[in-house]
Parts: sequence; C-alpha cells; structure tokens
Amino acid sequence: MRESSAAVDMTLPIEYDEAIGDAYEELLAAEATREAEPGGRTPRRARATAPVPVPASGKVGEQEVSRRRGESGAPVVRPSMGRTTSNLVSERHQLPRMARVTLRPSLELSSGGLVERVVISAGHRTPSPFGSRMGDHTVAWQAVVDAVRAVLHGLDLQAAVAALRDRQQKAAAWTTEPRSTGKTRLALLADAPRRRMLLENSAFEVEFHLRAAETALGTKLTAAAVDSLERAVAHHLAFVNYLPFSTVPVPSARGSKGSGEGTYRKILLDVEAPDSGIDRNAEVDDFAADENPDEVLGEDLKTAGNLVEDMGDALDDGEEESIEADSPPPGTGTSPTALRDALWKLFSFEAALRAARTASALQPQTKAQLESKHQRLKALLTEALGQLDLRPQGQPFDGGASHRVEEAKRIYGDAEKLRVEFKEDQEKDSLTLLASKVRDLARLMQDPSEGIPPGEVRKWHEVLGSFRIPAQAAAETIINAATDALPNAAMVLAYLLHDHQLTVATAYPKSVDKAGFLTPVKPAAARAEEPLPAASSAAVERLRVEITARAKQLPAAAKDLDALITATGKAHAALLAVTGMPEFKLAAKGWAADRADEALVVAYNATRTAQDPAIVVNGRAPAPRGVAGMGSHTTAWLVEVAAADAIAAAPGNVVEAFRDAVAADLRSDVMRLDCLLPIDQLRGGQVRLLFDTAVKVLEAGTEKEAAAQYLRFRNVLPYATVDAGDRGGHGESLTAECADLFDVGSLRQAADLYRASLATVAELTAVADDLTTLGRSLASKPAAAWGKHAVVRDAVVACSARLAAQAAVLMEGPPANVVETVLGVRWREHRTTFARATKSRMVVNAKETAPKTRS
Repeated sequence: MRESSAAVDMTLPIEYDEAIGDAYEELLAAEATREAEPGGRTPRRARATAPVPVPASGKVGEQEVSRRRGESGAPVVRPSMGRTTSNLVSERHQLPRMARVTLRPSLELSSGGLVERVVISAGHRTPSPFGSRMGDHTVAWQAVVDAVRAVLHGLDLQAAVAALRDRQQKAAAWTTEPRSTGKTRLALLADAPRRRMLLENSAFEVEFHLRAAETALGTKLTAAAVDSLERAVAHHLAFVNYLPFSTVPVPSARGSKGSGEGTYRKILLDVEAPDSGIDRNAEVDDFAADENPDEVLGEDLKTAGNLVEDMGDALDDGEEESIEADSPPPGTGTSPTALRDALWKLFSFEAALRAARTASALQPQTKAQLESKHQRLKALLTEALGQLDLRPQGQPFDGGASHRVEEAKRIYGDAEKLRVEFKEDQEKDSLTLLASKVRDLARLMQDPSEGIPPGEVRKWHEVLGSFRIPAQAAAETIINAATDALPNAAMVLAYLLHDHQLTVATAYPKSVDKAGFLTPVKPAAARAEEPLPAASSAAVERLRVEITARAKQLPAAAKDLDALITATGKAHAALLAVTGMPEFKLAAKGWAADRADEALVVAYNATRTAQDPAIVVNGRAPAPRGVAGMGSHTTAWLVEVAAADAIAAAPGNVVEAFRDAVAADLRSDVMRLDCLLPIDQLRGGQVRLLFDTAVKVLEAGTEKEAAAQYLRFRNVLPYATVDAGDRGGHGESLTAECADLFDVGSLRQAADLYRASLATVAELTAVADDLTTLGRSLASKPAAAWGKHAVVRDAVVACSARLAAQAAVLMEGPPANVVETVLGVRWREHRTTFARATKSRMVVNAKETAPKTRS
C-alpha cells in the first residue's frame, strides 16, 4: 500500500517488520522465478552485460555496406545535379513509425496571457530525415529552436499563431514558386521522393494544428489552443529539419558527432540576457542528446557469401580524414571578435562544404579524372575474370601461359591503388568495394599452389557482377554532378549561409548587432559589377576563410576558389533580395531572459480522444544531487510516466488528483526510508528538494505543471533513483511484467553500499552527527513555503524526528536488515505504481499493438 496505516508513528525510523518481510520474500520469489524461466527474460540487473546482438549475417562488413546503401539494400544513386521538381502539396501522408513526431514543446504563459517560454526537452528532437540514422545539422539545431522562441516570445496566443504561420509560410514559399532554387536543391538529394513526402506531411500538420488553435481561441478554450499551438511548433521544427541540406548525411558509419555548439550558445546568451540571474554553467545543455542511436540494419549482398566477409576492411582501414578545420579554443569573453566566432561556430562548415560537393567545384578536372579511373577499374575487372577463366576449373594454377602470376601481381597493385584513392570519398563507396574485390581475386591468383573449386569460381563471377552495377551507377552520378558542380555548390552554400545568418539574427539579435556579424571584417574589394550587400560580403568572406583553412582536404587554384566565391556571393545576394535580414529587436528583456531549459517537459492533451494518453512526456526528471547523471530508476521511468498518466486521465479535477497523490506519498512508508539514504544524497539536499517539489505540485495551476512537478517529486523520493548500478538501457517495455520493470540489482547494490558504510564506530558516529545536524536544520530553517501546506509541514516535522531517532539508533550500533527493508518497501511501492500504470492508455495501447505471441 502507498499510504501507511494510521497506527504507524511517522516520526520513528522505519523498521523491518512482518509486512516488509513478506514483501521482501515475495520479491525474492519473483526474482528467482524470472531467472529460472527457460528462454525467459534477462534480469534487469544483468542486461547491461548481455552480449550485443550480431547482425543476422554475422558480418560486420555487410553491416557497414548497408549503412552506405538505401533502405532496401540497393545502392544509393544520387540524382543528376540539373534535375528539377514539381510543386509540393501540403497533405497528410501515411508515414512509417520512425517518422512520427514525438517532440512536444511546452508553451508557458505569463499572468497576462503572453508567451513567456517555449520549453523543449534536452532529450527529444524531431525525426531524422534519414530514418534510423541521424545526420549532421548545418545550422545548429539549438539556434533553430532559439529562433522559434524569439519569434513567439511576448505574443498573445492569437498573435503567436499568426507569427508561427508567417514563419512556416516563409520557410515553405519555395515549394510552390515556379522554377525556385529550393526545388532545385530538393532535386539534388538522393532521397528526394521521400523527403518531399516528409515536407508535405509536416506542412499539412503545421497548418492543421494552427487552425485548431484558432478554433479553440474563438471559443475561449485557452488550454486547447495552447495544446494545438505546441503541436504546431513541433511539426514546424520537423519541417525545418527536413528542408534540403538542413540535415546532411554523416561522413562515415560512425555516425554524427557533437560540435560543442552548446558552449558557444552560452557565450551568446550572456549577451542576450546579461542580468538574468541564470547560472549558465548549471543550466541544462539544450539538445545534448546522443545523436548516434544503436542501429541494426538488414542483411545486404547475400550473394556474396563468405567472399565479402572482409568488406568492412575495404572501407575502413585506418582513420578517415574529415574536412573539418582545426577548431580554436572557445572564446572566453564577449568582445565583437569572440561573439563573431561563437556565431559562426553554430554553423557546420564541414557538413555544408561536404554536402555542397565543394571539392568537385574547386577541382574542374574531377570529371576527367574519375572517368579515367573508372575505365581503368573496369579494365582490371575484365582482366581478372579473364585470368580466372583461362585455367581448368578446380585445378591448381600452373604458373604457365594460362595463368601468369606476374599479371596477377600487376592487377593486385593497380586495384589496391584505386581502392585507396576511392575510399577518401564516401560517395565512391561502391567503386571502393569493387576495387577491393578485384584486388582480393588478384591476391588469390598469385598463389600457384592453390586451386579454386568450380562453385567458388561461379561465386566470384556473381559477387563481382553484383559490385559492378552499383559502381557504374556511382561513377555516372558523380561524373554527371561534376558537370554542374560550381553553380550548384554556389547555390547550396549561399542558401545555407543565408539561412544561418537569418536564424542567428532572429535568435541572438544583441550578439549579432554587437559582433557586426552581418558586415564583413575587412572592407570588400572594389568590384567591376554591382557590389554585394554587406550580409553577402560577410558570408563569402567567412566562406573563403573556412575553405582556405582546409587547403589539404580542399585544394584549389586561386582562380577556381575566386570563381566559387563570386558565384556564391551572387546567389546569396539574390536570396537576400527576397528575404532580408530581420530588424534587430534589442528589447531590454527578450526570450533569453525568460528561458527555462528543462530535462523534462510535460504536455497535457486537453483535446484527446478516448484512445489517447492524457499527458505527453519528453525527457526525464533530473536525479537528486549525489546521484551521477540520470541515475538508475528502481521503478522503470516509463512505469512512473504511465502511472502519472493514469492519474491525469481519471475523472475529476486533474490538479487536485496530483495534489492528493503527493499527500499520500508524504505519508507513505517510502518516505520513512529517508533516514536510510546515502549520506552524500542527504548532504546534497535531497530531502529539502523533495519538500520543495511537493510544494510545487500543491501550488501548480495547470494540469501539465502539476504532472511535471509530480514526476520530479516521484524521482526524488527515497531510493526512487540510486547512484549504484548501470545506466544502460534495460529493454524496458510497457508490455513487460511487473518484476521485469523493477531494478532490483541496482537497488540491492545501493542499499548494500549504505549498509557497508556503517561498518566502523567512526563511520557510525559521523553519519549520526550528519543526521542530527540535518534534522535540526529542517526544524530550525524550514523553507517559507513548507508552512503553507499542512501535509508538507507535518512531513517535515516527521522527517526531522526520524533523522534524530535514527542518529540515536546508530550510536548503539549498525542497524539490522537495512537491505531487506529498503528492497521490501520499494518493491511494495513498485507493485502499487505498476498497478496504477496498467490503467493508462499508454499501457493499453502498447498491449493492443504488441505482436501476438504464438502459444
């Protein structure tokens, strides 16, 4: 039961009694049953050390190739640079589950009904345009989100709807303009058809939810309007993420890497809100989420058999070269130079230059060189197969006229040289693989004592044939692209530079103004033709600096670099003529002063159907001090979320329901575990944080605020989150059994560590002194808000008395049954929480959609 019996004295330390003993024995029985099940579940405490699944093929090389190929396994063929596309249509599409937008911002309004904050969890983003694989953002994602915050800040809901619609329409204007450069950029993408569908769907969803917000405002339903506007913001951010070249494929299978953009953003925020009182060093880093989730891709190139086992080596022998320049250390001040550098650090030149095919634009000879190398590779392939077919099948090579070892050595050397040259460019992976297979066959033919069985000869023909077609397609694509490399690179780079300038000027106007970011550092040289606008000159000035810094990876003759800079400047000026830079809004208090970056964001579904959960939760509640990172949750976080959803979905006043739940928790046996908490957590202020958060629940004015504070409160209850155990995923699922969602291993380890810390008289005395001091402090220095609520006031008094009583117990010796008491009480609480969670639509929906197991 969650609430203790009235006969229990809450001022006394909890003791191991018959009821707790029964719960502990039940836990042991459940644990033993789970571990003994044939083919049953892996215990949660052991999952972190379980073997990592191997791809079905068992070949790392094949997995590497599938990352570089399309979702179907077919080679990715990049379209010709000169292709165009028709108008996009705003319409809803049936998208795969991976493309579903789960990001849910929270709009917080001031007392006057104005948008004060747009809060977005650090742990959630919009879906990647590349499915399961994350990409590299050209314009920093943090800057994109901050720009939306800036646009909506200080507006009433009606004006906020209009502002977001205007921003969406400007971002999507190219989709219906005749012969727009945006359509040309879309046509350059390898995934243009899929990207088009994602863009059309996102555009539809934005307008759908904006209209729903307007309808709600017309009927004075403020909560419903906020709900719809939050959804519109999420889909607008998804649309921006899907725009051509906003996110680009990563340069290797290793995945996306962080760029430290959070460091530079904080420099800018010091200028935007210098007197905000926000400790930027303690602030949650907005969007520091892992962008490289584990991927398990399907089998690829099945016909290759054992012959492609070493495919990974063909693509990845040694460190890959990046075209990222050496980064200087972060600026430490807010001088114009430091701010200019920080603003440019929010733009990934490495990703932009790579995606725009800048190397081809700077080297006009690329086309002829690749044509020559491809022809040479095809000739080597023909020679190698010819040598293979000259000798009797199944017989050793005789070293005579029918098979010349010297010829095989020559083929091997030439193929290896081509492989090394091709592997420097990911787009040439198919050529790299073909060269590696020709090399491998030539190496085999150098041994005159070794024969090849007839079946293997056939396989060699099959596998080389399977590599020949993708290599031909890749070569043709790159050669065709090289024809228009300069104008298209200039078009893409101009768009990205303009987009970045527009984004940061919107998000960080004070920094942009102080840095002189939209004007060149050096006066532009005199031009025979029309001089460039200042913003265009500033953009191409930085572009030249960045390309020059990468001279090793992007070698270029002076005339070729000048040609690219000139073309980019003209393209940028054309964009600027259509969409100019915003006028600086240098208000004393902007969005940055009101910001509240959170690890946990909760939204309330005011307009939900009977099948929808009542709340949407992004991220997790922060752990108490003394616990590293997010800690280990004893009751799985998704169970806590589902239980909170069940409270929010119950009939009646939602805010009052959360208040009642907190009051029950403050009177529960779980609270009586406070005197058994590790001393580091007590010293870190966990009990004060617990009472402070309880007050926030009791004083919450909205459903989403009450739900969010309730989840934070649950996370700081004694032993809800522990420092011991692993932090890895446990394969948790809303369809799992009760015992599978309880981290008994981490909890046992935490309780045992506490017990072990009381082994000596000196340790017992030190802990007793700390408990006494903390108990006195709670009684003598209570927070003012605690006294406003009787249930909190009573809980503080009881806690203070328990700590003092436990100190007296410790002076008599180590307490008995510490581990059993902690596990028994938390298990009983887990069962109660799990039972409540099963009533949530989150659990019901998960079970209804789960695959049916065969009996």
